[in-house]
Amino acid sequence: MKVPRELLVALFNMELRKGRTLFEVREYWRDDRPLFSGRFDGDHVSLDVIGYRDYCSMFPRDNDIPSYQELIQKVLHASCIIEEDQISPFRDRFREMMTDEEPYRRNIRFYYDTNSLMNNYFHIFRELIPDFTRKANHNTSLGVVSELEDLLDRRSKGNHFQDHFRKLYGDDHEIFFNQPNLTGRYARLAYSEIGYLRDDLRVNLLTDDGVGDRKILSAFVHDSQDNNLEGIMVTNDATMAERASMRMGSWHVRFDLSSRLPERTGMDHFIEAVYRAAVIYGRVRIGDDIIIGGVYRGKGVDDWNGRIVDIDSAHDREIERTRRILKDIPDELLGTGYYS
Repeated sequence: MKVPRELLVALFNMELRKGRTLFEVREYWRDDRPLFSGRFDGDHVSLDVIGYRDYCSMFPRDNDIPSYQELIQKVLHASCIIEEDQISPFRDRFREMMTDEEPYRRNIRFYYDTNSLMNNYFHIFRELIPDFTRKANHNTSLGVVSELEDLLDRRSKGNHFQDHFRKLYGDDHEIFFNQPNLTGRYARLAYSEIGYLRDDLRVNLLTDDGVGDRKILSAFVHDSQDNNLEGIMVTNDATMAERASMRMGSWHVRFDLSSRLPERTGMDHFIEAVYRAAVIYGRVRIGDDIIIGGVYRGKGVDDWNGRIVDIDSAHDREIERTRRILKDIPDELLGTGYYS
């Protein structure tokens, strides 16, 4: 199954509104006609797939038409919305649609409970984005990934990246990172508002005695419920994040900081890299729409270094702006406008 190049450019379009989070991925084949899109509005996810006739009309000759069923199966697999054992009934429904007398005028829409997205929220279309991050350098907005890989590669035999932090911060490196396990918990909350995620500085109450653990959970629960806000918590304590997510009935993202990014990075790895960058640098701005705040320090007042890392996220109408992101993608992946 071949996927349009435009999907590379229209990476994702996220709109954050007070009281709910709206996540939408929309892809265009030709003439701005949607092929499929996914939407998350806080209560459910919908996946829209274009009708077969409209799909066929996008190609000048019959022999140019990729398999529609392959498209459907690829979307279902790549979206990670549906587990493997749940695909068969949907595949049967597509087969039924293909044999109906009037199937071509239909667009297909499915809804999924958010409970099924606990671990898959940011994995939509994860296999459809090739690795453009490894080609980035320090002169681009994605240069943070290079620094990130250096950090991950320099992990010591112990529990922390001690050598790398000693190089960065000299004698003060222990203040910044080298804390024993289960001590020096630190976290930052970000709440969705119009156009960006707002850091809540009041949550910097964590202490080595574990009291801060309860404080951060209480703040997370209290503010999210009372203010009806969608909250994102980034912390250096995975156990605390898990407890917070269970208490809130929400999701959490867990990073394996000992691993490097793979040779071909998918959407899940890209999002993972973004959040790692937020943890290390404090704030990450994606395009003009989102600022993600995070912290990764054992303890201290200056919990992040104040640097904002810009990561461009361009729409398909801004192809020229995005060329510097796409220029290093191997030709065999892009071909004449598609990659398999």
